[in-house]
Amino acid sequence: MQMPVVPLPPELSQPDAQLDQLRDTARSIWSGPEGARIHWAEWGPRDAPVMVMLHGAYGSWPHFVRNINAFSHDHRVLIPDIPGYGRSDTPPAPVRLVDIAAQLARALDEVIGPDTPYRLVGFSFGGGLSGPLLLEHPGRQTHVLLGAPAGIAPPATPAMVSVRNRTGDDLIA
Repeated sequence: MQMPVVPLPPELSQPDAQLDQLRDTARSIWSGPEGARIHWAEWGPRDAPVMVMLHGAYGSWPHFVRNINAFSHDHRVLIPDIPGYGRSDTPPAPVRLVDIAAQLARALDEVIGPDTPYRLVGFSFGGGLSGPLLLEHPGRQTHVLLGAPAGIAPPATPAMVSVRNRTGDDLIA
């Protein structure tokens, strides 16, 4: 059985003025060596406090479309295409969060300098990268905000203990 094709409502198939404005005003920065290049989108004054925003999986700067204008008036907002996404190069296999975080740390040092403090925002996969990035840049972050972070701790399975037919102090054991 073939599923019917349902067209998008007109309001969902129109250009988005805010996305267009942000795309048109973003400054493009490249960092890293050939084969490990990272693309950064930048907004705001270059001499303002730095805010780094790490997008979720299968995304890029539009994950923060509702936040960029709010912060770019008094922050230098930097959003990398995380390696393997957007315009950045794909890292070699096997891909591990700690390796991507180390690559981002080196690239960020190249973009803002090795001693510049920054505010860090991580969403979903970007939140998962924030943990290893914190280890790469200890003490550099002035603020950290993680929204729905993924994979920031090794998986743990709690021991299952039956409580059936147990009462009182026996439940604590």
